[in-house]
Amino acid sequence: MPYERTTRGFRQRLLEISLDDGNQDPRDMMVDLHELCAEARGTGVGMRSLLLDVAGLSSDVDTCGMGSTRHILLRATEMDPVGLW
Repeated sequence: MPYERTTRGFRQRLLEISLDDGNQDPRDMMVDLHELCAEARGTGVGMRSLLLDVAGLSSDVDTCGMGSTRHILLRATEMDPVGLW
């Protein structure tokens, strides 16, 4: 789904990822999340605070054995630059 390349747009996209919890292969979600973080970096939007905000709203249930959505979002905040790899 298209989104604005703004703080609001990236937050909206993170919320969509969070709401989709468990409905897609978690590896695909992680690739999407990593690409989103890279895109935000390119536009100057700081993702760390957005990731923390959305992680606080996300499920802590690991439905696929690869970590909960909350855990994956929080893991992305620990990387420098923000992302999963």
